[in-house]
Amino acid sequence: MEEAFVYSKPVTGRYFIDRRGDCAALANLLAAGEHVAILGAPKTGKMSLLQQVLQEQKLAGKRFLVAEADLLSVRTQRDFLLALGESVLRAFGSTPGE
Repeated sequence: MEEAFVYSKPVTGRYFIDRRGDCAALANLLAAGEHVAILGAPKTGKMSLLQQVLQEQKLAGKRFLVAEADLLSVRTQRDFLLALGESVLRAFGSTPGE
């Protein structure tokens, strides 16, 4: 039997369950130049929401640079700064591993 929802990976398009209000709010914040953090429990659609909004913005001709950091194992300020720095470097890198 096929699952009603996909939990194993982020989803967009027809698999993205309608969160129009969340999408509009996030798109407005990004368009206003706001820095955005999406927080929540695992498997609640944070990455799907972000990918859906960025896909819609890309189709509208807008561009964003995204620095993604998994903070689940962060326990200290130093850990946070290292994770943030690594994510920014990955976002600006032009080749994998750069």
